[in-house]
Amino acid sequence: MSKTPNNKNQFVKKPIVDINNWYIVGLFALITIIFFWNNLFGGMFFWEDFVEYVYPTQTLAAREFSKGVIPFWNHFSFSGMPFIADLQVGFFYPFNRILSLFVDGDGMLSVWWLQFIIILHFFIAQINAYFLARTLKISQIGSIISAVSYSFSFLMVLHVIHPMIIEHLAWFPLVLMFFIRGIEENRLRWAKYSGLILGMSMLSGHPQMTLFQYLFLGFLSIWHLVFVLKNKSLEGKFLMKNIAVMIIPFALSAGIFMIQYLPSQELAKMSQRAEMNYEKSAEGSMEVKQILTAVSPKIFGYTDGSRDVKVPFFLTNTKNEPQPYYYYWETGFYFGITALILGLFGAIIGFKNKYGGFFIFAILFGIIYSLGSNGFIHQIFYNLPLFGQFRNPARMMLFAIIGFSFLSGIGFDYLKENIKNPAVLKKIIGAFSIPLLLAVLISIGFLNNALSIPDPLVSDVQGYGAISLFIILLVAGLMIALQKGMINYQIAGLALVLVLVVDLTSAGSGFNQSESNPADEYTLPSDLKSTFQAKNKNNLFRVNTRSYNPPYMAMKRNQGMISEIHLIEGYNPLVLQRVNPAVNDVNTILDLQNTRYRINIDQQAGQAGFAESNSYFPRAWMVYK
Repeated sequence: MSKTPNNKNQFVKKPIVDINNWYIVGLFALITIIFFWNNLFGGMFFWEDFVEYVYPTQTLAAREFSKGVIPFWNHFSFSGMPFIADLQVGFFYPFNRILSLFVDGDGMLSVWWLQFIIILHFFIAQINAYFLARTLKISQIGSIISAVSYSFSFLMVLHVIHPMIIEHLAWFPLVLMFFIRGIEENRLRWAKYSGLILGMSMLSGHPQMTLFQYLFLGFLSIWHLVFVLKNKSLEGKFLMKNIAVMIIPFALSAGIFMIQYLPSQELAKMSQRAEMNYEKSAEGSMEVKQILTAVSPKIFGYTDGSRDVKVPFFLTNTKNEPQPYYYYWETGFYFGITALILGLFGAIIGFKNKYGGFFIFAILFGIIYSLGSNGFIHQIFYNLPLFGQFRNPARMMLFAIIGFSFLSGIGFDYLKENIKNPAVLKKIIGAFSIPLLLAVLISIGFLNNALSIPDPLVSDVQGYGAISLFIILLVAGLMIALQKGMINYQIAGLALVLVLVVDLTSAGSGFNQSESNPADEYTLPSDLKSTFQAKNKNNLFRVNTRSYNPPYMAMKRNQGMISEIHLIEGYNPLVLQRVNPAVNDVNTILDLQNTRYRINIDQQAGQAGFAESNSYFPRAWMVYK
């Protein structure tokens, strides 16, 4: 006989409300403001790709859309290339189109509002993660711990310079919430909501995160099916409906994404990233020793927006070769010591629970995959469709961060209910022992040689270990106070939240603080800008601003999109395979590219300027039919 749940809401139980949810929303807003205070009010700015790529592309998109124009073509980079087909522009993502309201009379997008929209997603991520945790029947305080850990993990914080990643991750907990409600209650409505939100987030433009999120949902679907078949909780038509509920989010989100996918796929085939070998795909692999950064996030140094760091990033690979500085943000995943300890405890006591077991699997899979060429899973997945097209396997730590964040909420709830149980105390001690031991070894310098820490940096790295040790002891003190009855679980929980916020803020908030205003970096003298801008469509020309021998750049690489100057250079991860004409003479190439003004370097005088050419060809229109 077919079976169906007797109560359609059996999974989501109505909890006893301890704290008004509006107060919790206010708390999330406060945490976000504190974390990004200097960016919101202190005159600090995001940096790196935010300056070089995000600001110019979003300026062009916002400026054109404010005129009522859909910018299919970018006239201003690489002698022209597709624009909205560039998936990372995220033209169809609703929050990006809000930016069109903040373009001034000179066609410049407000840097402050662009940063604000990105920061807003950390607030959104906390709310979404909180309600996912509540759906998993985690208490309010446990849910706050989960939400803060997830939303301010290094995978989020260190990728502010790649906001399309942030925008994906901010909505994913809500996608998961509706997905889980759909499969547990066997209701199509929740599946539709999951698909709609997933499709909307995919439009923000990061295909690697889309693929990883699909994989996460796929694993969760398989896990759920095995569970219901094993327990025979669903049979017959109810099982078929449950399978349909799992398929709908994939189908609906893919359908929404088609408006972006179809042109982007055509561009991708013509880009220089169309073919990627295994060595290239393994760039950004996490080293095994980097697991230690779960305890001490700056044990291998760091980098930030100031580029004036006390302990510069010094990670070496298994061949003792130095890794580039940007591996700091591509392999960073720190999510707070509080969440680490509670997450380990949650894994110890929750491995038999349906979702506890799945989160443990997600952690193990995420870590091993993130090792890339230092592990084995990435090599297997490289040979599967789509997976071989992306670098930076360490971004798969998304799985581990989700697992630890929500296991930490589970661990806190079990702790508060069983703190007096001697058997539970042994498990708590077990959860503490690994981070505590590692922090001690780091702080006393026992691991210096094994980690190849440079001599001048030894004392600072040991200092980071001492900070971690202090946080661990602080968390232990709160738990002892709870066990002794000196404080109740609400006070203990809120204190743990405070420790977590301070920990993550001190570790990560400085990364996104640069004193350099992107708008100032793109400022050109008015006479130069007027000279280089084409005055009418009958006299179009391009400008060369970069020399490779000797190396010299007269402007920012994507200056053209800001100042509306047609350049033959630019900066884009999806630069086309065919950019220059297939001839060897530089001057002929420049002539064919319609280049009127060219960079001119006098090496003897040590001066650089521009020279006007009279030999450049006029703009041509290629007619195919």
